Amino acid sequence: MYAYLFFAFAWYEWHGAWAALIAIVFAVEVVITLADFIVEDQTRHLPKLERVLHTLLAMNVGAVLIILAPILIQWWSAPTAIRPVGHGAISWVFTVFSAGVLAWSLRNALAVLHHRRPPEWVRNPLKVLATPSGRTVLITGATGFIGGYLEMAQLLVDGQRVVPHRAVTAGFVFQYSESGAALRQLLGSSPLKSVLRRQSVYYNGACPVCRTEMNHYARRCEATAAPVTFIDSSIQYDALVEYGLRPDHLKRRVYLKSANGQVLSGVAALASLWAQTPGYEWLSKLVSLPLLRSVAEALYDHIAVPVLVALERWRRAEPAHHGRILGS
Repeated sequence: MYAYLFFAFAWYEWHGAWAALIAIVFAVEVVITLADFIVEDQTRHLPKLERVLHTLLAMNVGAVLIILAPILIQWWSAPTAIRPVGHGAISWVFTVFSAGVLAWSLRNALAVLHHRRPPEWVRNPLKVLATPSGRTVLITGATGFIGGYLEMAQLLVDGQRVVPHRAVTAGFVFQYSESGAALRQLLGSSPLKSVLRRQSVYYNGACPVCRTEMNHYARRCEATAAPVTFIDSSIQYDALVEYGLRPDHLKRRVYLKSANGQVLSGVAALASLWAQTPGYEWLSKLVSLPLLRSVAEALYDHIAVPVLVALERWRRAEPAHHGRILGS
C-alpha cells in the first residue's frame, strides 16, 4: 500500500471520488498496523528500543495524516479526475521510495511462501540411525557368531564402512578393500549396476494426474531397462516409514529413494527421475539451474501440490487394487 501511496503522490493529484480511495488506503493501513501491534504483544516480548521505534513511527504517521487531511478535503471538493503533476526532485525521490517499498513487500511475500512450504525434514528426509553417505564404524563386539555377521550386514546395507579391527591389526590384507570392487568380481558389471544403482520413485497413485504421469515415465524406463522402480504409495503407504514419512506426506509429494538410501522429494526427486528417463535428460538439466530450480520449487509447492490435492479430494478415488509396482 505504501508503494502505491508514494507513487500516487509523486506524479498525480486525486480529485473528487479518487480522494476517497486515498483515504480508504490510509484507513486500511492504520487498521493493519494496529492489528500488528496486538499480535506482536501477544507473541513476543518487544525490546525497549523497538517499542520506542514503533512509537516514533506512529507519531510520524499521525503527522502525515494531519498534513494530508486538508489536501484530501480540497481534492474531494474538486470534480472527479486524476491530474498528472510533477514536483521536481521530490517526485523522483518518492518514486525511489515506492520502488524500495515494493521490492521489500515482494521479499516479504516470498518469505511467507517459503514458510508455508513443507518442513525440511519432509522435503529431504533422513533415515533414523543411518548415514547413507557412508562413514567408518569400528566393530568391537557382537552378539555371537551369527549375530556378528548380521550386525555387519546391516551396517553394510545402511551404507556404513565396516572395518574388522582385529583382522587388520593382525596384518590381514584384503584383496578388495571396498565392497563395490568385491561385488563386481562376483557379479560382473551388469548385475552390479542393476543392484546398486536402482532408484525407487514413490508417487500417489490415487491422484489421476500423478498416476498418468508416472505411468508414462515407467513405460519409457521399461523400454530402455532404466534402473527405476515406480511404487504406488497409496498402496505401500508405509514404504518410507523409517524416514519418518507418514501416508499424508507421501500423498502430497513425490519421493525418490536412491540406491545409497538418500531420499529426495518434490522438484529434486523429479529432476533425478528425469535424468534417468530417456528423452527427459534436458529437463533435468534445465530445472537444475539455480534460478529455475527456485522458481520450479515455488510452482511445485504452492501451485501444483495444492491443485492436485484439491483435485483428489473432489474426485472419487479409484479402488486400491488398481495400484501397482512398475519397473521392478
